[in-house]
Amino acid sequence: MFDRYFYDNAGTIVDRTIPWSNPYTATGAWDAKTYIYVSSYFPFNHKFIDIDAANDQAGTLSIEVWYNSAWTAVADIVDYTAGSTYSLENSGNIFFTQDEDKGWDEEDDSSDITELADTKIYSSYWMRIGYAAASASSLVINYVGHRFCDDNALYSYYPQFNNSSMLTRFKAGKTKWTEQEISASDAIISDLRSRNLILSKDQILDSKRYELPCVHKTAEIIFAGMGRSFDDDRIVARKQYDESMNTGGFAIDQNADGNYDRVEKTANCKRMTR
Repeated sequence: MFDRYFYDNAGTIVDRTIPWSNPYTATGAWDAKTYIYVSSYFPFNHKFIDIDAANDQAGTLSIEVWYNSAWTAVADIVDYTAGSTYSLENSGNIFFTQDEDKGWDEEDDSSDITELADTKIYSSYWMRIGYAAASASSLVINYVGHRFCDDNALYSYYPQFNNSSMLTRFKAGKTKWTEQEISASDAIISDLRSRNLILSKDQILDSKRYELPCVHKTAEIIFAGMGRSFDDDRIVARKQYDESMNTGGFAIDQNADGNYDRVEKTANCKRMTR
């Protein structure tokens, strides 16, 4: 199961699945004048966007979901990509809440959606992100997916990682731990699958629940990459990860409606496997 990503280039649908699904591969531009289309096997309520080159054009961010054979605007958007001037300036999560009187509809065949007539994606849910920039943006996206912590959270627990020489030991010119944080987030998703708590990463509704586990898993990954002399630190970070994961309250979409319902917030599901 994996998401698909497309964007509209003056009426032509361009497939960005490969560059935007993997933070370690090539980037992909989007002029921000039309829409990004995102498919998923489950409804969802947020996406992380890793920005390689910031948006430099004015516009209004919009999110719509496919419902009742039409695009339907969501009720609320919380945009962590917004910078001092525009949306899509910074890497960050975009959270949204769908209209309580509406929802998501699974589309049997994506070609039945007018704009996606040249595609063939079966049995998926669809969301589109719009911006409507007045002129073509210089925006380049590296990755669309999940990241549960950022450098600020990482440095608050592991200030030793706020070190330029340590960063460049991993990769020349590296200035952030984004790749390791995404890898840590993927490890958390795999962990939840191994516990039989989720089928899809899009069932994770509250990314904040996984911020602390992501911090410790990121630290474990970094220590592992620094050699045997940091084994003790890696083991401690792994222990902290296990403890922070095993606190219950996994914030999972149990009924596959894309909403973080009250019963899902109050359910105390604990399934510990080691």
